[in-house]
Amino acid sequence: RSRLQALIAAAASAAGLLIAIGTSPALGEDELQGAAYLRDSQQLHREGRYFDAARYAFAAGELDPGYKADAYARITQSLMRSGLHNVAAYFFIRTLQTGDQASIRKVLAETQELLFRSGSDLFRSYLIRHTKYDDYDPVNRSAYLFALAKTAILQNQEERAVQYLDAIPASSAIWPLALHLRGTAYAILGKDAQALKDYQACAENAGRLLDALSSDAVGPRVDQVRREAEDLKARCVAGQARTLYQMERFDEADRMYDRIPKGSMVWSDVLFEQAWNSFGKGEYNRTLGKLVSYKSPALSFVFGSEAEVLRAQSFLAICYYDDVNDVIRRFDSQYQKLGERVKAFVEKNSANLPAFYQFGKARGDQRLWLYGIARRKMADHLRRRPKRHISSQVAPNC
Repeated sequence: RSRLQALIAAAASAAGLLIAIGTSPALGEDELQGAAYLRDSQQLHREGRYFDAARYAFAAGELDPGYKADAYARITQSLMRSGLHNVAAYFFIRTLQTGDQASIRKVLAETQELLFRSGSDLFRSYLIRHTKYDDYDPVNRSAYLFALAKTAILQNQEERAVQYLDAIPASSAIWPLALHLRGTAYAILGKDAQALKDYQACAENAGRLLDALSSDAVGPRVDQVRREAEDLKARCVAGQARTLYQMERFDEADRMYDRIPKGSMVWSDVLFEQAWNSFGKGEYNRTLGKLVSYKSPALSFVFGSEAEVLRAQSFLAICYYDDVNDVIRRFDSQYQKLGERVKAFVEKNSANLPAFYQFGKARGDQRLWLYGIARRKMADHLRRRPKRHISSQVAPNC
């Protein structure tokens, strides 16, 4: 999820929690003090009544703003134990925003777990703005360094990102994620050998994400992390293939692309990349063979404008001029009006950020739904032969 989508989801969940909390605990007149609520919250937390502990802590902060920072920290801790991680992320951020160092250090003990649960993009900027290196214990410091590294890459500071990632110990639970990110930084810097080494190590260690699970993790959570580990491995294999392509080692890149499971989230993009790899080898008919897969109903969720550009270039390379013109006419027919609609939408809503979010959310939900169908039907569709056969003989010139 995008940072905006995740933050809005967390805020919506938090709003639901506030409604539940809205009915204040029934306490006597003498106990309607913020300190009393906090003491009760602490006791409820020790008893394992985590949601009730969050309610009492919230009430304390509402009664006396002086307790708000401590209350937010206790709410975060209790909701994490309740398994309400998205809501906890909201109060985690609110705790950071208070600037109260004691409360901030309490919630920073949840940083690594929140990174696994919600991703770093949700709260990365808040960590950088409101915390510093010495605030963290050794375990959660790695999550902070990871956040710094990702921000550095987004700011085109790849060398700095590598320095942050080098400081993460290999024993850290997030080490596989760090390897993937460092491989990306090396690839951008053109340090291909180092990138390949990190991507390979990432693929080999992706399964370690399961090691970060608590001993009482139940089946659904284990299955989710297993899928995340498989996705990370696929992305690391894709990273190797992309780096080999960058090095113009096309044959090796081709074999690496073939190792990516067709059921992985990254495969629909990788298919296009592998087509470019074939184009780099001068195998234009094989490029067209890869691109024809996008005509499958199972891949209808993929936005394929760039695939049409590569298709036209491939036809041009083998002197199929009529086909080039057909692709161009089809491209204009399919995308010209769409481009005009996008332009009009952007101009109309240039100052209306929620409109972009709602539009993106609707399209994202549709994409995920279509992807679910695609995963079930992918193998059958991909086994079908293209209707049109193109000779494998590449014309050296026209």
